[in-house]
Amino acid sequence: MSRFLLTVWPVRTHLNPFMSVAHALRQRGHEVAFYTGTAVLDIVRQQGFRCFPFQAVDDTRVEQAVRGLASRNWRPDNWHELMLGTVPEQLQDLEDVWKAWSPDAVLCDIAMWGPILVLHELKSAPLALLSHVATCLLPGAENPLPGMRWLLKGAGVGPLAPALAGIAHWASAGVPRAANKLRETWGLPPLSGTVTEFTGRLPLYLIPGTPAFDGDRRDLPPSAHYIGPCLWDKDRDQHCIQGRL
Repeated sequence: MSRFLLTVWPVRTHLNPFMSVAHALRQRGHEVAFYTGTAVLDIVRQQGFRCFPFQAVDDTRVEQAVRGLASRNWRPDNWHELMLGTVPEQLQDLEDVWKAWSPDAVLCDIAMWGPILVLHELKSAPLALLSHVATCLLPGAENPLPGMRWLLKGAGVGPLAPALAGIAHWASAGVPRAANKLRETWGLPPLSGTVTEFTGRLPLYLIPGTPAFDGDRRDLPPSAHYIGPCLWDKDRDQHCIQGRL
């Protein structure tokens, strides 16, 4: 039996795939705990999983950032605040989790960057990523706008994809610099590309969808695996995970 720590933002669209995987792991005899925020603690505890609530991470700060994103206000400062701005506090919390529980492996929300940028290297802990969307967000030769191939094809604007990707890259140019500054604080070397590109070089990147739904991409790294829909219905206490872990 192994101990799995699931680190996920307290947002239902992110939590539900993790809950499905948590049930599957427990059925296989593993011990599972969550690191997440106040908004979903009762849901997680009702399913019988141990919780490590945000402590240094400010729930109000997270809620404000999520509210901005939910209102379709995709200004960079909203998602920078959530993904990058809370990294030091995430790491402070997770250090306490390690002292109290010492997990064997971490399954991480692709939008929670503390474990991705720093923790797994400091702790030498196996790290797997679980996406909250059914299309793969990793960039590739066939997909200059990650996760949008189906939309571009359907809208007939595929030829514009490289230009749109260039604009997106320009708009987020400061993110790698900020991420590398954080890594430097913990004595880690800089990334050679973007944070998203870096996630594709980690050992395991799980997508809760199917290759066909994602356009049968052939430009993904070996670490990327489609595991099928990860569904969970808290009202009926049921879950369904297809494919493999």
